[in-house]
Amino acid sequence: MTISRLLVVGASGLVGSEVMRAASSVELKLPTGPRVPFSSSPSSVAESAMLIGAPARVTLGVARNVSGFATKAMDLLDPRAINAVVTEFKPDGVIIASAWPHVDGCEQDPARSSRENVQTVKNLIAALADSVRVGFFSTEHVFDGKQAEYDERSKTHPLSVYAKHKRDVEELLLTRGNAMVARTSYVFGAEAKRKNFMYRVIDASEKKTALKVPTAQAGMPTWAVWLAKSALQLLDSDFEGIAHLTGPQVLTKGEWARVLAKGLALPDVEITEVPWQESGQIAPRPERVRLISTKHDLHHPPLLELLSQEREALLTKVV
Repeated sequence: MTISRLLVVGASGLVGSEVMRAASSVELKLPTGPRVPFSSSPSSVAESAMLIGAPARVTLGVARNVSGFATKAMDLLDPRAINAVVTEFKPDGVIIASAWPHVDGCEQDPARSSRENVQTVKNLIAALADSVRVGFFSTEHVFDGKQAEYDERSKTHPLSVYAKHKRDVEELLLTRGNAMVARTSYVFGAEAKRKNFMYRVIDASEKKTALKVPTAQAGMPTWAVWLAKSALQLLDSDFEGIAHLTGPQVLTKGEWARVLAKGLALPDVEITEVPWQESGQIAPRPERVRLISTKHDLHHPPLLELLSQEREALLTKVV
């Protein structure tokens, strides 16, 4: 079932913005030529789709504050505000790309983490009919990193408050049903707020400052554009349960910084690798997590090739 009215929660963030871009584009296969992408407003997309009999999709992006693709404010801690948006928009699908992802902040303030990472989702799904499809982004941190690899059936063992709360939401949605949970890792991409690790590497290169990163900890860098398109494809396909959606390589932060510098053709970056306790981290993290999937055949592009092809877009300031 293709979602026809999609509500994107957290539409102003990195992943939410890319979900909005992916959901608001229609690829039309014309009889006389190749596939032509049409990206525009929901209304014009719907009109273009109807001309050839393709399913139309209307999207609404929300966040706590109006910003970027979030054209409507919605406070997930206010059930009345949620009900008002859901009643007015009538979504048949929702993607939750909002969270408080500050792992160390969550460790220091578990009550806030519980409110912003768990209660918000409880409030949202309470306002939705059971027929509404729900997609959610989770993390590789639900594992402890002690196994060589993890698939969707592997036993979880979250080490931090943040990871435990992410797992709580996974269980909440799996119990509800009609939900797709996408676990991912080290998400990167062009971002107005410049929060992801890629920008730390770019800034260190431009300012010629040393970049201090923890040793041992390793994840699988994942391009936000691919992640958003893949999650949307699974949601549209009626996929239920957990899906691992990550890039192809397991890299430490130091290794990832060097790949970024090479792929983006940045001047040399001085990288200092230290124990995690000396890197400024507070919360425990898994040392090395390789996610594999037995549930889909979606493949992430090779990192160096991707960085080279997307270099201009990744280095261009996003407004």
